[in-house]
Amino acid sequence: MLKKRGQIGIEVVVYTLIGLAILAVVLATVTPKIKEYSDRAVIKQTEESLNSIDEIISAVQLASGNQREANFRVRKGEIIIDPREDIIKFTIKDSNFKYSQPGVSFLSGNVNILTESVADGYDISLFLNYTDTVNITVDDDEINNIQLTSSPNLYKILIKYSAGGSDRKVDIKQI
Repeated sequence: MLKKRGQIGIEVVVYTLIGLAILAVVLATVTPKIKEYSDRAVIKQTEESLNSIDEIISAVQLASGNQREANFRVRKGEIIIDPREDIIKFTIKDSNFKYSQPGVSFLSGNVNILTESVADGYDISLFLNYTDTVNITVDDDEINNIQLTSSPNLYKILIKYSAGGSDRKVDIKQI
C-alpha cells in the first residue's frame, strides 16, 4: 500500500514537470511572434500618425497664422522633432519585425521608411523630411528638439504656420 502512494506522488510530480516543459516550449516559440505582431501594429499606427501630422502641416500653410492641434500616442520607440534638420523622426530599436528590406529607404505617402539590421533584430526609422520645403521650429527656436518617448498618455502638439517673405516657418509646440 505504501508503494502505491509513493508511486502516485512520483507520477504527479513527473506529469507536472512534463506539463511545465511543454508550456515553456510553447511560450518560447510564441513570444517572438507576439512581439513581432506588436511591433508591426506600433509601426503602422505611427506611420498613420506621421501622415496625419504631414496633412496638418500642409493644411496650416494655407494662410499665415493658421494653427492646428495634433494628438497621438507613442507606445514604443521615440519621436524626435528636430528643427535643425527640419525633420520629424520616429525610431524603434531592436524590433522583431522586419518592416522592409534592410538598408533600402522607401516612401509611403510622405513618410520615408528605413529598416536597418542589428544584432538582435531591426532598427526601424520613419521620418518626415521638410529640409527643402518648410522651416520647422520648436517653440520659435531652431536649437531645441522635442523628444516624445513611449508613454501610455496622449501627446498633444500645436502646429502653427507663420509666413514671412521667403521664410515658410512652421512652429511646433508641445502642450
